[in-house]
Amino acid sequence: MDRTIYKRAASDVKGSANLSIAKQNTGSVSLIDRTKYSSIMISSDVEVEQVKIDLVDNVIPSDIELDFALIDVEMHEVEALLGMRQVIERSPNLVMMVEWAYGMNVLKNEEKAKELLQFLIDRGYKFYSYKVPDPWLCKLETFTEYKNPIVELLEIRFLDILLAPSHIVLPK
Repeated sequence: MDRTIYKRAASDVKGSANLSIAKQNTGSVSLIDRTKYSSIMISSDVEVEQVKIDLVDNVIPSDIELDFALIDVEMHEVEALLGMRQVIERSPNLVMMVEWAYGMNVLKNEEKAKELLQFLIDRGYKFYSYKVPDPWLCKLETFTEYKNPIVELLEIRFLDILLAPSHIVLPK
């Protein structure tokens, strides 16, 4: 299989941004400056690196459809998903697992979040969460569907969610 690696951060605009990298927790890289906001500061030992940001729509060729996407972008999920609207439109079977940290985002934009959620609802997406003691042992029967995601997801601080088109039947 051929692979292409793009050194870009996913967003809803093209340009550049500062990436905060906590030296003690490399899984906590974020476009939000963690040195400025104590509520989300993982470590005081943070490096900042300027990176290119781009829409996923600009990176994935227009003839490619996706079946699955894992989105773990440390409080930048709204922008990353808005930047892949064309990919979502042309990928009718796209299932996405998203680390939803909207409620933790000190720079959250409620209008953008509502725009994203409505976009997904309009395309038939259903939203599910799971709550189990050990996420590595997660089974599909532990997932709960959100009936009113625009209200419910804007109130959540942090949660992993599954987004699936309504025509995709999740096995029990």
